[in-house]
Amino acid sequence: MTIMRYKGYEAAVDYDEEAEIFHGEVANLRDVITFQGASAAELGSRLITPLSRCE
Repeated sequence: MTIMRYKGYEAAVDYDEEAEIFHGEVANLRDVITFQGASAAELGSRLITPLSRCE
């Protein structure tokens, strides 16, 4: 497991070898925010998009 950080938020990220995809979940929120991507760049943008709506 890896931790991604963005503007004070933290997300736990794992890689699913069978599906060949990264998936993550933002921690310490009342809502559940999950995201996934096929590359690190895609994963980063998929994390930023929902969190930018929280501000």
